[in-house]
Amino acid sequence: MRVDLNVLLTMMKMETGNYNSPRLIVSPETLYDAMAREADGFYRQITTICTAFLGGILVFLEKLFTISPKSIIYLIVLGSGVICLILSLAAISYVRWQNVEAHRHALKYFKTEDKSEYNKAMEIPERSRIWTKIAIFSMILGIFLITIFVGASIIYKQDGG
Repeated sequence: MRVDLNVLLTMMKMETGNYNSPRLIVSPETLYDAMAREADGFYRQITTICTAFLGGILVFLEKLFTISPKSIIYLIVLGSGVICLILSLAAISYVRWQNVEAHRHALKYFKTEDKSEYNKAMEIPERSRIWTKIAIFSMILGIFLITIFVGASIIYKQDGG
């Protein structure tokens, strides 16, 4: 049974009257499946946005690059934006890899009941949340910097540059 996370929360509110004392009305496996699909969609969205901006820069670089080579600040802005987008992609890749590692440790714990494997699996989500925040911030900053560069290029071109 595939259920959207928002639908689950709404069902919990309808069942209990509020979110503060929800009764679990679906299995933990169904809830986990919904959460995993939400996370996957979120990671794909960040990856798509970053790669679209990077691809757009590569495709339109010649047309965008109307700024005088003397204006090194604009090159720094563009380079910083590209680096931010690459950092965002790297951070999301790291998060996805860490999620796989957490599952591997959890499976090992269920097979061996080794408490250290459980502890390793539980430490990973906190790091993943930090790196996810870094990816979001880097993506937003990269888009902002590239937008500044494109705007400056357009203004410079209109001024006869």
